[in-house]
Amino acid sequence: MGTHVSNSQMYATGRSTEAVVRRLLQSGIAVLFVENAWFDPRKHVNFFGGADLHRAVLEHYGVPAVQPSKPLHRATWNHSANTVAIAGHPLAWDAVVNLDHVHLSSHGHAISAYFLVRSLQAERNDHMDSFAARAHNSSESSRQLPPLLYFQDESELMVKYYTLLDFRDSAGSWSEQVRDVSGWQWIRSHKLGPGWYTYLNHSRGETVEQGDKLGLVAHKSGAAFKVPLTFRSGLLHIGYRATYSESGAIEIMLESLEAGQHYPAHKQRLFIVNSSWDLNISVHHTTSIQLKRNDFEDGPSPKRWRRRMATVRLLPGSSQFELYTIFST
Repeated sequence: MGTHVSNSQMYATGRSTEAVVRRLLQSGIAVLFVENAWFDPRKHVNFFGGADLHRAVLEHYGVPAVQPSKPLHRATWNHSANTVAIAGHPLAWDAVVNLDHVHLSSHGHAISAYFLVRSLQAERNDHMDSFAARAHNSSESSRQLPPLLYFQDESELMVKYYTLLDFRDSAGSWSEQVRDVSGWQWIRSHKLGPGWYTYLNHSRGETVEQGDKLGLVAHKSGAAFKVPLTFRSGLLHIGYRATYSESGAIEIMLESLEAGQHYPAHKQRLFIVNSSWDLNISVHHTTSIQLKRNDFEDGPSPKRWRRRMATVRLLPGSSQFELYTIFST
């Protein structure tokens, strides 16, 4: 994510980052955070991805971070020649550093590895210099982690997916949860070469070759299916293919459920997820939707507020939408 994100996206990113970092630190693992998102600055304003959104958590826990893209970005930029100059040596961006405005070339990875190794060396030297001082202060309190930043208590760190649909799973276990499927197809994308794919209908139990991608795909507006969802924290995560061509949008209608009955219309909530973006690539992207509390709580009884029926429908004007995952927490 870039800098132009909603408060709910910032909150969700902060929580997910803290959950990972804190659980790693609790296990006694030394953590170094590597920010490897790097979009071509000619094509995208927020080319450092979600680095700024991670910073508060990393600083709170004292976790070192490495971001090789920033030193390169600070290098002298020659817009007309489409090159950067590092220590006086020009590098052709497309040919040497970046392949397709997202993925680094082998030289780009070598540059990133250089910064990573130097950062590890610096951390090691700092650790050795201060080891003797820290050895005299090894009380239990000195090893405690700082207070939680985005969570109320430790139990919240144990993320549980109350509903998990993974359309990438070749076993097809998701098919036992969805109902009333119309116009959606389970498709396997088989790579023939760089940027070239063939698309085949997939069935449960069929062999999936290395590099193949599975997804639930709709091409005609009105294609729909239903799936019951269960919530505790009110977060809905939609994984899909974000792309520059043959894109579209889906609507997700949530309706309250109690003993199989629908609540009145005022208990319905509608969300839109759009798969199009302006980069000339296609990638797996996740949109996280934070529901308001009254959208997923029906009353004081804990058995009544967690169930929702979701209807997923392809909107008019869409050429295609490819779904990968649906998670609710």
